Amino acid sequence: MSDINSVESVFRLMHALKRRLDHDLEAKQLGVVPMQMRVLKIINSHENCTANDVVQFIKRDKAQVTRLISGLITQGLIRKEPNPDDKRSQLLVFTEHGLKVHKLLAQELVELHDIVAEGLDAQEIKQFQALSLKMTKNLESSLMAEK
Repeated sequence: MSDINSVESVFRLMHALKRRLDHDLEAKQLGVVPMQMRVLKIINSHENCTANDVVQFIKRDKAQVTRLISGLITQGLIRKEPNPDDKRSQLLVFTEHGLKVHKLLAQELVELHDIVAEGLDAQEIKQFQALSLKMTKNLESSLMAEK
């Protein structure tokens, strides 16, 4: 029988992280949920970002990504602009308000990291990052093998 403690540990970590992030975002009244936060981070890190880029990066269905993007547009955080390289798609661009919110969200991630990393040294953090990356790749590979 396999030892499932590592899976249970990951579940507990994910749940605690999401609860903390939900709490902090609500306390700061930014009007953004964690998944929207991820989308904003993707838009910031990808030059000429389109909705399809977001779909590919977060590996969610197009309908869910469309709802997330629509919500961000409604909140005035992003807007769509014509894509000069592909007339069939539109670029996702920050509004001025969106840039301010993104900056606050980036600060939130730094604060969250400080909480998560408390009591850990740089080597332990590096080791955790390496292990979690391996586990993520294992899960993604297992999904690809089933297709």
